[in-house]
This record gives sequence, C-alpha cells and structure tokens, in this order.
Amino acid sequence: MQFEINEGIDGRTLCCCEYYNRDRERFHILGCCCNCVHFDEFCTSPLCCRPFRNKDRSEMLLTFPDRLRIPWIGGAKQISLDDFAPAVIVPFVIFTASINFYTAIILGLATPAFLGYTYYLLKRLKPKSKFFYMWTFWSATYMIVIFEYSVPMFELLPEEKYILVFNVILAIVFIVRTKQKASMNYVVQGLSSEDDLPDIAEAEEHTTLLLEDDNNPKTGCNEDDTNMCRVCRKYVQPRTYHCSVCQACIMKRSHHSMWLDCCIGHHNDRSYYLSLSFSFISLCLGSNLALTSVCHPVLMFHVYDIPILLPDDCSYVFEQYDLGLAFIISIYAFFVMIFVLVALVRQMYLISRGITFTEWRHGQSGNNRTIFHNWKVFVTRHV
Repeated sequence: MQFEINEGIDGRTLCCCEYYNRDRERFHILGCCCNCVHFDEFCTSPLCCRPFRNKDRSEMLLTFPDRLRIPWIGGAKQISLDDFAPAVIVPFVIFTASINFYTAIILGLATPAFLGYTYYLLKRLKPKSKFFYMWTFWSATYMIVIFEYSVPMFELLPEEKYILVFNVILAIVFIVRTKQKASMNYVVQGLSSEDDLPDIAEAEEHTTLLLEDDNNPKTGCNEDDTNMCRVCRKYVQPRTYHCSVCQACIMKRSHHSMWLDCCIGHHNDRSYYLSLSFSFISLCLGSNLALTSVCHPVLMFHVYDIPILLPDDCSYVFEQYDLGLAFIISIYAFFVMIFVLVALVRQMYLISRGITFTEWRHGQSGNNRTIFHNWKVFVTRHV
C-alpha cells in the first residue's frame, strides 16, 4: 500500500517501506540483510584467517542502524539502535539468567565483558551515544517491575515497602533533575573576536594534540592563564572545561556520565550526588529485601522493632522460575549497587577536597581548604 505523501529526491514518492539510506540511495526495508559487503567481509575474515579491518567493522556498524527502520507514512522511519538494543538485551539477560545456575554464571560473566567492549567501541565510533543511558533506564524499569511481581510481598513488612518506595521515588526525582540541569552548565557566550584571541599560530606546537580533552590534561579550557578554550576559541570562566562528547564548554565540569548521558558540572553536581545517594540506598534495600524473601533468611538485629535480615541459604531458588527471577534481579541490583557506591565514594572524596574529577585527572590534589569548609560551600552555595 502506497501513501502519496512525500516526494523523494528523484521526484518519485516513497511508499511506507522505502527510504533514502546514508548514501542518499533509494532503499527498501526488506533489503535490510542484503548487499552488505562489509558484513560479509567481517564474517569471512576469520574463516580465511585474515585479521579484521577497522574499516569493515566501522562501516558495518554504521550500516546496521541506518537499515533498522519501521514502515511509516511517507517513508520508513529509522529506529535508534541506542534506544532499541538495551530494550532487548536487558530483558534477555535477566530472563535467560533466571533459568538455572549455569545460565546465571555464563551471563553474569558475559554481560560485563559485553558492556566493556561496547564502551570501548562506542567511545571510538560514536562518543555521543544513549546506549548506556537507555541501559540504565531499562535496567531500573525491569528491576522495579520484577520486584513488584516476582518477589513474595507477604514476606515484607509494610514499613520496609514504604521506605523502599520513598527512596526509589527520590532517586528518580534527582536523576531527572540532574538531566534537566545539565544544559545549564553549558557556556553559551559568543566566540571571541579575532583581535581578542591570542596568536594561535605562535602556539601551534602546543595545540596540535588538543583533540580529546579527557585523555590529555592540557586539552580544553583554562589553558595557561588565558581562560580560553582552544577548541571553541572563546574565553570562559575559571574551572570551565571542554567536553568532547557534548561538544561544549562546561562550567566546573566534573565528568561526562555515560549512564545519564549528560555532563556533571556546577548546576547539577548536587542533584547528581543526591541521585547516587538515594540510588545506593534503594538498591541496597531492594536487593536485601528480595534476597531475604526468596532465600532462607537469618536475623541480625532490630532497628525500631524492624527486623534486619540477611540471606543465608539460596540453594533452592532455581527450582521455581519466579523465585529464580527475583534472585537474579536482586543479584543484578547488588552489583549495580557496588558500582554506584564506588561513584558515590569518589564524589564524596572530590567534594571533600574541593575539586572536580576533571581537575583531579589534571593533577590537582585539593584546594588547601578544610573538609568542613568544602562541604559547606558545596551544600550552601547558590547556583
């Protein structure tokens, strides 16, 4: 069925399954697996004992997202692979790992390796990617849904559920605020005039490598004493650094969070710290509640008449699939909790020293102020 809506480059209308690919050629979604020379070469290289070529891998990874489309009026619409892949991979890992002990071990080892390789690949080919942000989103979504429907709720006290829900809501609120305030860190002033710029030609030997600021302590803003970003060629405030992912100068830039897909800087560092704090509490509490519900628990102590339990025997969780599912999601939450704890401790250290992660990577150890003073400035400053 054709929809006579949009006229293509060649003057002909596109049907709902046609589109123009990245080479500006007319293509059909049924040909998504056809005529991919680079994919053929990538598959035949190991059979012919030839090394992989970076060009074939890069072209293949660019072609696949371009062909990932759905029929739409006026031409097939592209689906972002960054959004689509985590929505499929995360549930596949969780539900497959819940089958038995062996699948849990295999996927438990394969998932970190996959994420590490994906990070390495995207950093080289597509630094501005939402893959890890969508992984965070779908992980949180499935953890909440599975906790609600697979964990035996009759094992939990009402107070425990209320505390968990309260912390989860606060964690989501501060994650959203961190994302919303990220754009406020951008330095939006216009380019400096040619007369105001230093003689770039004279400093050419010092600026030939200013391409990746995260890997070079001399890259970005605040070079020497000029407070000038040599990437954007504009003057900025002190402690402002250029982000090669956001392609912008960030006020008091700490780092670019790939899991939230935004830079952490002057306007959202407090929201980021609070999101880490409440996320850690939520993951710790949720993981413990799920484990003690599906495993044999042991009583540790009481806090205001609320028993604090720890899991003791989990040897039988895979005998029933829903119990195995709750067990896997709690273990997944536990490892995410460790990752969040590392980020939280690092952030607390940087706040105590009065510096950002970017400044620490550039060799600074602190601002020679007391820990109390640095925390007071962090908590009470106006933004």
